[in-house]
Amino acid sequence: MYVVVREETEGVLVHVMGEKLALGKDGAFLLPGRLIHALKPEDLPEGVSFSLEDTLPCGAGFYQEDHVVFRREEKSLAFQVDVTSSYDPETWDGLFPLGDTLRARYHVLKTIRDIDISAVCLDEKAFLLSYRLHWQALEEEDLDSMLLAVCVAIGTLENRGNERLWYGGRDETGGNDFCP
Repeated sequence: MYVVVREETEGVLVHVMGEKLALGKDGAFLLPGRLIHALKPEDLPEGVSFSLEDTLPCGAGFYQEDHVVFRREEKSLAFQVDVTSSYDPETWDGLFPLGDTLRARYHVLKTIRDIDISAVCLDEKAFLLSYRLHWQALEEEDLDSMLLAVCVAIGTLENRGNERLWYGGRDETGGNDFCP
């Protein structure tokens, strides 16, 4: 078995291919990219949260502003993927103002049925957008491919928000409908 979960007096311990995983501040186990290549989605235990510690074997990874936690749901290959994007206005180097950028992304997220928005904070001190998406792994894919697809999907959602800014915030009907 590639992944072993044990209940100990100090809490839950997770070992992947014999290596003990560190527990992140958020309660998710930090899964090194170098270990992902040998795993399939069904190798991950149900209900245990993981976060990518670095990058996937191919070098791809999540944006540094995005904290992504994934957890396999009970008795299935379905995953909950929680994304928290937090930005520092002092270091923002985007083409458009940070508030406008996140409002546009928020608008895109609201239009997608399988995404639940958890938190939105768009003020001078904190720029945060947090949401959950539901991901169905394919039986024949490995964990590396699944997580790469999740990376691409999150990037695509952010790009769709950015496209709204390029085209004046217009939606498909030609309106100018920005959210709060």
